[in-house]
Amino acid sequence: MKITTLGTGHGDATISNASSATLIENQGKFYLIDCADGTEQKLLQAGVEPSAISAVFITHTHLDHCSGLPNLLKRFIKFKRYGKNPDIEMKCFLPDMKAADIITAWIDLNYFVENLQFFDAANGFSNGELTLQAFPNRHLGENGKSFSYKFSDGIKTVFYSGDLSADFSDFNIKEANNCDIVFSEMTHFPVDRAVDLLKDLKCGKLVFNHIGGPYQNSESQANVIRKLSALPFPVQFAADGMTFEI
Repeated sequence: MKITTLGTGHGDATISNASSATLIENQGKFYLIDCADGTEQKLLQAGVEPSAISAVFITHTHLDHCSGLPNLLKRFIKFKRYGKNPDIEMKCFLPDMKAADIITAWIDLNYFVENLQFFDAANGFSNGELTLQAFPNRHLGENGKSFSYKFSDGIKTVFYSGDLSADFSDFNIKEANNCDIVFSEMTHFPVDRAVDLLKDLKCGKLVFNHIGGPYQNSESQANVIRKLSALPFPVQFAADGMTFEI
């Protein structure tokens, strides 16, 4: 399984960090976690045709996580119409199904509406090669419309925190434990609070993405890693275009 952090920034894209998008490649198929503005180009830069994505999983409906989705779906429909990737059926998993009507209406303005497939992310996903479980967090309060995701191919397991609450208490230690790699946001909570909770985590590697502006420099990142130096697993910050193989 290969994971590429296409966009590792927070709500406002910066020169160094684009907004959220993460690519998973497994057994020759491609999956996308979040799809911020510019994801289509980021996929091309990673050598992946955007219309070949098998499934997109949106963690929550803030625009820095989903504003690129209409354009990605339009490209899929357009390319399929003209015979490119005819066997791909791009499925879109949403944390709030109200977004399906909004996205469909926006794409309809471009006269591309066929072949759209929307599903409730809360119900999970499995295609016999990759499974996904969704776990609500409190980034959007108690409405249950923001998720952390856990992926497995039956051998390797990835935990993806999504955006969390301001006190980090909804980081799902139970589900993150024993994963081969854990991706955690680093924007919405005090680092010292994360130190207190992450001491109970057991995993192969911890990677910070969705990186807030104060942490988008090497000095601040080094300071965070120093604070977490007692953890019994490696810790690092992701960068746009970085690849992890497990």
